[in-house]
Amino acid sequence: MDVSWTPIITVAGAFSAAFAGQYFGHRFTSKRERINKDTHRLQYLYSPLVHKVMDYLNEEGETAQLTDNPFLDESEVYIKLIVNGDPNEYFQLMRDLIGENLVYANQKLIMLYERGKFFGDYNYGKIKPTLLGPIHTFHFRIEFCSECLSEYLMINESLNTLSVEIKEEVEKSYFFCLILLIMFELRLHELILNHSLRAKLFLEALYEKKGYFEKAKSIYSDFRKFSKDIKNFNNIILDDLEADASELIFRIIKDLKYFEPEIGGVWEEELIKHPIKEEYIENKVLENLKIRKK
Repeated sequence: MDVSWTPIITVAGAFSAAFAGQYFGHRFTSKRERINKDTHRLQYLYSPLVHKVMDYLNEEGETAQLTDNPFLDESEVYIKLIVNGDPNEYFQLMRDLIGENLVYANQKLIMLYERGKFFGDYNYGKIKPTLLGPIHTFHFRIEFCSECLSEYLMINESLNTLSVEIKEEVEKSYFFCLILLIMFELRLHELILNHSLRAKLFLEALYEKKGYFEKAKSIYSDFRKFSKDIKNFNNIILDDLEADASELIFRIIKDLKYFEPEIGGVWEEELIKHPIKEEYIENKVLENLKIRKK
């Protein structure tokens, strides 16, 4: 007896069509839900937050410019002007906003928010920059700002909603944070606490130069990966990573010296005090150049 395949094919086709419809319908629904979720996160948390982050960083920079620093022997020669705002109040506004909208924060930001409860104020030029207290407090604040700016940029990239002008302004602040975080990894604490805030505008102006921004993101990402994989600690990998980071800082200081000789000179003097293996860095640079020529 001949078997008719037509009903079987029809049923199979119906099942396939139903499965395909359910699959693509689920994908479309998931995508729409993700877009709605990201839109709400942007609207209720990250958009207002990123403005407060940039206000805080600007206020820290302005305060550093207008405050005499006795640890730089400025108590008698540096002209102290009136500082209108308090960076600590600006930072608290950030934390308040996150606390009120914690449901929209990512896991890393929630963790940083909770950690922030254990840190006090940071006041430029008031506490010796070699003490662990101000080092850890300022490090935490820059990491906090970096996470806010990074997530804001990531969400907007996903939604394709950010104008070129605003993206550039946010990326400049993010680049500033990345450079400081890399310097923290290199343990350049006195350079960071004494001088980085005063050079904020000049550092931000370099963010597009020679691919510095992408390089800084890559290096700091590698530091974070390395810290998470501490059980496989390797001195050679760490030395290479610190060499790449130090090379970037050396190049930035050279550019600072070119555009602002006084500021760049101060940074160079501070770097000389720090026991970075310059010969190793130079060898690493030469090695990289040879690889590029090949």
